[in-house]
Amino acid sequence: MKSFFLLIYFVSITNVLFPQILPEVMRKPIIDSSVFSKWPSLGLASFSRDGNYVLYALENVPIGNQSLVIQSTHATWKRTIIGCSKANFSGNSRWVVYRTSGDSLCIFSIKQESRLYIPGVISYALPKNGEEAWLAYLVRKTDSENQLILRNLDNGQEKNLGPSGQYFFNDSGSVLAFNGGAGQDSNTVHSLHWLGLNDGEDKVIWQGVKQIVSYNFDETGNQLAFIEENSGGKKDSNVLWYYQSGLIKAEVVIHDGGLGIDSNMEICNETPMFNRDGKRIFFKLTERKVSKVSIEAVKMDVWHYKDNQVQSFQLLRDLWPKSFMAVVEVSSHRVLRLERDGEEICSTNHLEDDNNYIIVNQGGGRDTWWWTETSPSVWLVDIRDGSRQLVKKHIPYGYGWSASFDFQLSPKERYIVYYDPVERNYFSYEISMRTTRNITKGINVSWRNSLHDDLEPFLGVPVGIGGWVIEDRGVLVYDNYDIWEVDPAGLKKPVNITRGFGQAHNLKFRLANGEPIFDIVKELIPHASLLLSTFSPVTKWSGFYRKTLDDEGMPELLTMGPYNWRSMAPLKAQDAEAWLVKRMSAGEAPNYFVTSDFKSYRTISELQPQKAYNWLTAELVTWPLPDGTLSQGILYKPENFNLSKKYPIIFNYYERKSDGLFEYLEPAASRDNINIPYFVSKGYLVFLPDIYYRMGYTGESALRAVESAARYLSRKSWVDGNHMGIQGHSFGGYETNYIVTHSHLFAAAAEAAGPTDFISGYGGIRGEGISSQYLYEVLQNRLRFTLWQRPDLYISNSPVLKADQVRTPLLMMHNKGDGYVPFAQGMELFMALRRLGKRVWLLQYDEGGHNVLGKNAVDYTVRLNQFFDYYLKGALPPLWMTEGIPARLRGIQTRYSLDSSGKKP
Repeated sequence: MKSFFLLIYFVSITNVLFPQILPEVMRKPIIDSSVFSKWPSLGLASFSRDGNYVLYALENVPIGNQSLVIQSTHATWKRTIIGCSKANFSGNSRWVVYRTSGDSLCIFSIKQESRLYIPGVISYALPKNGEEAWLAYLVRKTDSENQLILRNLDNGQEKNLGPSGQYFFNDSGSVLAFNGGAGQDSNTVHSLHWLGLNDGEDKVIWQGVKQIVSYNFDETGNQLAFIEENSGGKKDSNVLWYYQSGLIKAEVVIHDGGLGIDSNMEICNETPMFNRDGKRIFFKLTERKVSKVSIEAVKMDVWHYKDNQVQSFQLLRDLWPKSFMAVVEVSSHRVLRLERDGEEICSTNHLEDDNNYIIVNQGGGRDTWWWTETSPSVWLVDIRDGSRQLVKKHIPYGYGWSASFDFQLSPKERYIVYYDPVERNYFSYEISMRTTRNITKGINVSWRNSLHDDLEPFLGVPVGIGGWVIEDRGVLVYDNYDIWEVDPAGLKKPVNITRGFGQAHNLKFRLANGEPIFDIVKELIPHASLLLSTFSPVTKWSGFYRKTLDDEGMPELLTMGPYNWRSMAPLKAQDAEAWLVKRMSAGEAPNYFVTSDFKSYRTISELQPQKAYNWLTAELVTWPLPDGTLSQGILYKPENFNLSKKYPIIFNYYERKSDGLFEYLEPAASRDNINIPYFVSKGYLVFLPDIYYRMGYTGESALRAVESAARYLSRKSWVDGNHMGIQGHSFGGYETNYIVTHSHLFAAAAEAAGPTDFISGYGGIRGEGISSQYLYEVLQNRLRFTLWQRPDLYISNSPVLKADQVRTPLLMMHNKGDGYVPFAQGMELFMALRRLGKRVWLLQYDEGGHNVLGKNAVDYTVRLNQFFDYYLKGALPPLWMTEGIPARLRGIQTRYSLDSSGKKP
């Protein structure tokens, strides 16, 4: 009786307190294809320098338009401009400049809220910094002439600089460089102007009939490098020029065929770049095009077994001219070519510093996992004289990861630090001593990214380097959880700066400065306050902690919760302690927030389109695999989920997806995988299981994960265990093909671009012209052995060889333009199933590749939906499933109409 009265009380309270909630949810419309093109989304954002205002774009707000929002970070003030998505703050944070949907330029005063419209504007530019708010814009005067206008935003004064083409400011806003003379014929005299914005002096620093194609200022803004191009292609056609404030005219630094440039090389049109002190200019060289085709020559290929790269790859690579980095000393005009044929600079980030060295990656064929001679070697090149030191020879790297990711030059150029994938440790190379040492030996942690632990040792990807401590006294490296400060000299004991807090509490700490490796923090000072981006692989929560370098305390919690804060690195205002961050979850669209302490947040954007539809919920599910170990996955349910109903469920998979529990999924046409919001809104459950692989037994690993998850969930009262489907794309498509040839548990299956035959696939060539063998031996297919070493593994992992075991209806999508999975792979399985009389359909899109886009994606979505609706919901089948579409009617009839004749597919 007590339980009965409690139930009555709960129902009464629910009806009193929440009378509108359940009916409102039930009334919400489902997501259909009509919303794909009009779904609103958040665009890019920027801060004013003073941190008082934010600009951000909105797509499809209102429907079919782009809008720009200018918003205060401290008050409720906000203005929305329809028909614009890109704008710029002036350096003094007083003005916003943007182009309208037409050809007008708008100058908006934030303080006065006034707008000035200037018609016929082609382009505009503002300097990054500077207290004077300058604006330059190009306006169309006639069909053949454009005029460049310089405007002071603060006082409104303008100056017409005459006909022009290219123009740009230096960063400080003290100089405007622009091209005078906008004619296109060969007799037009062009001029390059140096306009001092402080004194108003307009100086012509270069004149000629050729074109100026690339400019760049140095860091101070007092020097300019530019390239003069002759499109006629004659010898000595391109010239690198230099100008410094105070000179009368620009000077030639180097020209094609000049000192230090080989006769077969010419200067590229790519933008030159100064180093920080302005004493060197980096530029690119390229090989001259030489045609020596003989009339008697036969066009053919010789595939040689000793070729570093196979012929197909060489042919594709040669379609793009190779370029090589070079450097010229401004004072002496001495040129050094820094990259040789077959070399690549590991990182160009440090070229702008005052470095004396660069690191180059030499060699590196695509077959490096088995052919040692083609694996890359890393050299240190002295920019001053071109001398070289070998840092490491023949690194065993496979396709997909380059030495350029893992070799980092310290800021003071004393060390190179790198991860050795075989030794599974970080090493330092001391440049002056030419000595290599293991600097993480004895630290009992894994430096590899846990998502790739089941790949070959030499393909394991390190989590990465986070930054350096001042004077090269330490380098920050990540293990899977914590951050370590390691002495590259090997003298001081490594220090876990997060004090093991990450591993103890299952938290992954990273410096919140963007991705490691690509965005290295330079020279942290002692006792620096570190903002840490934090993620829990157990709960999937994310947030921020703070930790003081050299402090013995534990990391300080700032924010942690059931959200994704990681889609954008925090953006700091240049002159204020204000940060812009982005937050989302499965049920909350991405939006911007402003914070000063990462504890309290002020909402900036409030875009929540999903609230108008029957949306989804996401929950983390943990279930046991057949061997007793636990795996995780994401279960998506409709917002109007009803415990008393039974729902069909579709399993979708690709490696491990559970870390994306709080990702916001946008409704869209299915390009390859099913679109989860679309299918869930229409009454499906969707489950994304993580898959852990046993090397050599790839298909079996997927089978045990998906089947065990299906059996686990089918025991839930609200899952219709008789109507479960599976769907995957690419590698997930392969897993679908394997599952349907080894399991009868599922009522329907759909795959897109999935391999079917490991034997023929192993010997194939991918669209990039490279051998597919790496995929099977050491990468995603995870077989570890060659075909002739373990043919049994290739046979047992090939779905096409078990085609006779298929009972599940299968919808396939393969395209002739697929550069990753050859169309023949799909055709092999289709023809086998057709020969066996199995229920199978193959969709092939003429404009499709590895996936489909645009109207093809909408068509694929319709057919995918109709296929699952028939087999999992008992809907009528469409005519294309019951009758097909004759070739003579391709592109004429869609046959979406449902077949009510009673005919079964």
